[in-house]
Amino acid sequence: KRLSLSIRKDKMIRKGCGLALVAGLGLSTLAQTHAEYTPPSLVEFEEKISFFETFQGDELEGWVQSVNDRYNGQEWIHEERNAAFAGDKGLIVGAKHKHHGITKKLDEPLDLGGDEVSLQYEVRFHDGFHCSGAYIKFLAEYPGENLEEATPYVIMFGPDKCGNKGKVHLIFRHQNPVSGEWEEKHLKSEVAAITDSFSHVYTLQLKASDQSFRILIDREEKAKGKLLEDFEPAFIPPKEIDDPDDKKPEDWVDAKMIADPEAEKPDDWDEDAPAMIPDPAAEMPEDWDEEDDGVWEAPLIKNPDYKGKWQAPMIDNPEYKGEWKPRLIENPNYFEQDDPLNHLPKIHAVAIEILANEDGIMFDNFLLASDFASARKLAEETSLVKNKEESSKEKEEQREQKKIEREKKLEEGSVMGTLEYYFGEVVDFAEKNSILFISILMFVTIVPLYLLCFRGSGVEAEELENEAKHKKNDDLNKEDDDEKEKDEDNEEEEEEEEEEEEEEEESKVRRRRTRRAD
Repeated sequence: KRLSLSIRKDKMIRKGCGLALVAGLGLSTLAQTHAEYTPPSLVEFEEKISFFETFQGDELEGWVQSVNDRYNGQEWIHEERNAAFAGDKGLIVGAKHKHHGITKKLDEPLDLGGDEVSLQYEVRFHDGFHCSGAYIKFLAEYPGENLEEATPYVIMFGPDKCGNKGKVHLIFRHQNPVSGEWEEKHLKSEVAAITDSFSHVYTLQLKASDQSFRILIDREEKAKGKLLEDFEPAFIPPKEIDDPDDKKPEDWVDAKMIADPEAEKPDDWDEDAPAMIPDPAAEMPEDWDEEDDGVWEAPLIKNPDYKGKWQAPMIDNPEYKGEWKPRLIENPNYFEQDDPLNHLPKIHAVAIEILANEDGIMFDNFLLASDFASARKLAEETSLVKNKEESSKEKEEQREQKKIEREKKLEEGSVMGTLEYYFGEVVDFAEKNSILFISILMFVTIVPLYLLCFRGSGVEAEELENEAKHKKNDDLNKEDDDEKEKDEDNEEEEEEEEEEEEEEEESKVRRRRTRRAD
């Protein structure tokens, strides 16, 4: 039984060890997998793309700064800055507390009435994001150097912050076809902006087939909805509106409650009584010295007789007519439209028109396309990779700072400082050399595991088998000994019987001899 259980145990251990080895190899493979940055190429989406800008050229081709006085003092820098990958350039705000305005024309105007439309760009706040705009205006016309704050846009999209909380704007500029007036339609829900110092990609997806939108940050959905449901004021105005010429009658009483005109103040109501009075039960402590401690004063307590200023109780107003509202009339500017995306102007240009109170705001990887796939590929090959590398660089800087702090503690010579130093060194080594560390960890754990599983369990089974064989031999030897002992006992019994027979025979002979003698 012990042998059978051991064999089953051996099989289970071997199976578990196999799974452990597979898991270890999988972990090692996972540790070796890492994203690598390559310059973006969207050749396969060329027919879908209306605008694509990576700023990788030597000059800012096509970008025009506004000459409007509003932007005096603006500064734009085209360079690589603290890049995750060498040679990766962007367009950077170079002046603090200045309005900045710059624009570039699309190769082809983008129609928002297509089934899929992507508006996407990347932004990074090198020097913090505290009170600045970092949104993009997608313009209905190309203004060139005449860009100004009032230049008509179709969509305004992107992060903005001033104060403790940042938000992502999504505003459509829509024209009422009846009145001809343009109105800004703001997203009702609030999407939080990301305010760290890493690169982040903002994506707006539009779908004319169901008039829907999605906001993605780093390819994660942050908001979605319908144009006809999720914006205010609504794209479609109400059928009826308040009559602007209707005025509230002068005798209209809209006060629901009034002070009771018949109420009188009670005679014992003392409006002059103080709210707080000295505690009459308090006594000066025996150890109080007025020369050293000053004149003793009893502590103040609430005055039980205090009632405050008397006011007449409120009663229902017998003259109340209700809340006045102007009468409703038909809205002369009402219209019906179930596809507002299809009626928005085409996008002709991209503009960065912002107030920047901090410099170092970097823009990169603009894409306007009539599909979703190209934007996803661009984000996966650029912004998402850079974000990961930038995060790794920051962690490295933090490790270096912690190492300096550990070295100081090591120099102090304390036991805890020494332990903390060497423990930190091991952790740093593991983080920096994950593949090597995992390989070492696998070696020092899986090799003993292998010996235990494939050698140890086999030895144990062999020992049990040998023990069983020895036991069987012992049992056989014991049986032989028992048979031998039994044979010896039988021989002794036979000898005793023979001796008894001989003695009996001799006794008979003696008796016969005696009888003859007689």
